[in-house]
Order: sequence, then structure tokens, then C-alpha cells
Amino acid sequence: MEWVQRSVMASTRRRELLTEALDRLGPGHSALRVRVCAALLMELAMPGSGEDVRALAREVEDGAREVGDVESLLSVVNARHILLRTSPDPSARQAVGAELRELAEAHADPWWQARSLVADIYDAFIDGRHGEVVALADRLLDRADRARSARLRWHHALVLASLNRDLGDFAEADRWAEEAVMRGAAGG
Repeated sequence: MEWVQRSVMASTRRRELLTEALDRLGPGHSALRVRVCAALLMELAMPGSGEDVRALAREVEDGAREVGDVESLLSVVNARHILLRTSPDPSARQAVGAELRELAEAHADPWWQARSLVADIYDAFIDGRHGEVVALADRLLDRADRARSARLRWHHALVLASLNRDLGDFAEADRWAEEAVMRGAAGG
């Protein structure tokens, strides 16, 4: 999935390009349409997204199951976790996080394993389990390195900046924030 994001991220018109591609592909569940829909879903999924994003998630999930595209299915589960971040029911978000982790581990792609760790880290922060964040962040960096993903290395630095801020170690939080700026710039 990262190759789709990289190719689209090179443009400032990501959403427009993906939407145009979908219009040209037409309806139906082809493998290409499912993958383009999944890329658009990754672009649009934000906490509090509307029904249009949920409908796109349903389309991607149906198509991914029909054509057997595990990458797109991972995109849907990841998007569901993001969409549930504003939900008052943490158990639903945690269940989706567990599903994402299970799918990612079975898929054995370090990029998706890292994405599932981002979800685990989010849940740990929200639940106040700060003691777990360091170990999860170490695993995130390992998977990000194995996936050669500058964006996920950036996430790692952001996690440590946030953790140290929450723990009151502002000097360390600043150091990690600076590291995040450097990693973000290096990763584009």
C-alpha cells in the first residue's frame, strides 16, 4: 500500500487524482478499483469523517473480500480505527485495533505491522497506559526501519515527543520534537 501512497503523495492534488482514477475505472470490484479506493480511503480517513468516508470503507471492504486483496482489507481496518477515535465507546476502537494487529501480523509486511502499532500506541495513550508506549514505540521504530519508511520513523519521533510531554519531561519532549521535524523533512 505504501507504493500507492508514495505515488499519490508526490502530487498536491492527491484526492483529485484518486477520484479521477475512480471515475475512469467505473463501478464494480476490479482489483485495481479496490486498490485505488483503498488509497483514497487512506487519504480521507480522519476522526469524525462523514458518511461518505464510511460508505467508501464499506465499498473497499466488500471489494477487498471479493477480490482477495489483503492490503486493501488492512486499509479498511486501519481506517475504521481512525474513524472510531472520536467514539465514546473505547471497546469498539480497541476491537478494531486488535483486528488490525492480527491481520498485520498474519500479512508479515513490516509497514502494516508498524501501522498497527500506531493504532496500539494511540489506544495506550488514550487509556493512560503510558508505561506501554515506550515498548510499543521501540517496536514501531524496528518495523519502520525494516519497512524503510521515513513517514513511520517520523511517527516514532512524534510518539516520543508526545509521551515525554505527557510525562512532564519537557526537555526530552523538545528533543524528540526537533527529531520529528528532521525526520519529517527527510521523509518529505
